[in-house]
Amino acid sequence: MKNKTDFFCSLALLAACVLLGHQIWLLPAPASKAIITAATFPTWIISFMTLLSCVLLFKSLFGAKGRGDWPERPIFIPILMMGLLILAYIAGFILLGDYAMQNDFPEGTGFVITTWLFLVAAQYMARYRHLVRVPLIATAMTAGMFTVFSVLFKVPLP
Repeated sequence: MKNKTDFFCSLALLAACVLLGHQIWLLPAPASKAIITAATFPTWIISFMTLLSCVLLFKSLFGAKGRGDWPERPIFIPILMMGLLILAYIAGFILLGDYAMQNDFPEGTGFVITTWLFLVAAQYMARYRHLVRVPLIATAMTAGMFTVFSVLFKVPLP
C-alpha cells in the first residue's frame, strides 16, 4: 500500500457506491428506453463514482509512493467543516422542502433556498469571498441545476 489516505478513501467510496447501487437496483425499471433520463441518471452517477474510486484504489496500491499521512490539523478542519456543511445542506433540503410543501409554497422553493445558501457557504469556506461574484455564481448555478432537474428531467423538487 503506497498511500493510506487514498486507499481508505477509495474503500469508503466503493462501499458507498455498492450501497447506493443496491438502492438503485431496488427501484422499478424505467419506462423509457432512453439512455439518459431522470430514472437512469443515478445509475450513471454511481457508475462514474465507482470507476473513479477504482482508479483511486489502483493508484493507492500501485502508484508512486507519496505522502501517506492522514490529514493534519490545518487540512483536516476545512475538510471536516465542508463535510458538516454538506450534512447541513441535506438536512436543510429535507426540512425546508417539507415545510414548503406543507405550506403550499411554489414547487422548488426548498431546493432553491437551500442550494443557494449551500453554494454561498461552500464558496466562502473555499476562501472565495468576492462580495458580488459569490452570490451571482450561486444564483447562476442554482438556476442551472433547477432547470436541469425540474425542466429537463421533470423531477418534482421540494
